[in-house]
Amino acid sequence: MKPTGFYTEEVKKNRVREGFDVVTFHGERGKLARDVALLNDSVKCKVGKYGVLIEEFDKIAIPSLQGILLHYFIHKKFATEAHRILAETYGDNALSDTSCRDWFQRFKNNDFELEDKEHSGALKKFEDEKLEELLDKTDVRR
Repeated sequence: MKPTGFYTEEVKKNRVREGFDVVTFHGERGKLARDVALLNDSVKCKVGKYGVLIEEFDKIAIPSLQGILLHYFIHKKFATEAHRILAETYGDNALSDTSCRDWFQRFKNNDFELEDKEHSGALKKFEDEKLEELLDKTDVRR
């Protein structure tokens, strides 16, 4: 069995760090984060001086995480156990417990396609004062 997953790699130009790439064990590569000064567009998420390119991360890394879930499903693991292992390995980049359970339900229904399905309905809008305060304190949206 081939390994599945991803890692991050530092990107430098003339010995100066420009950001980070996400790289799967299958060789797919995408931009994970770049120095905000190098980005033309405003970014929604920022860590330190780096703008996180969420769409690129989702496109490259999430399918490899879904492949890991399929592996655990085939080996008769529970969704909660798979989530725990992902969270220990990938930290904040792990799929949520709910996402893991949703994927396991798809596998139980003989749906082994690893592409995300189109979502119907409007996006959820969260109105939580404590969350807003935390986001303002951590400066992730600037």
